[in-house]
Amino acid sequence: MQYSALAYQLSEAFQTRWIKNTNGGQGEELVTAVDPSAVADYSVIYETVSSMRLIPLKRQKVIWLIIILVAPFIPLIFTQISIKDALERMAQTFV
Repeated sequence: MQYSALAYQLSEAFQTRWIKNTNGGQGEELVTAVDPSAVADYSVIYETVSSMRLIPLKRQKVIWLIIILVAPFIPLIFTQISIKDALERMAQTFV
């Protein structure tokens, strides 16, 4: 939230100076100004911070990890029960 507030303040200050100010942003002053560079740099920082998560794994990655870890054990199930029985149990579970 703090980064969002800072981004808002920065964009408001930039707009006030360069867009609303009719004298600013003209000629050589626009070329040598550091304000546009600061806004661009901060936008990269904001995007990085906003994409951070408390847990660095997304749901899809966790699902794939579980599939990869469980897949080698699936043939072992069929050594104890038949494929028909396994499919019937799975059908009962989902219905």
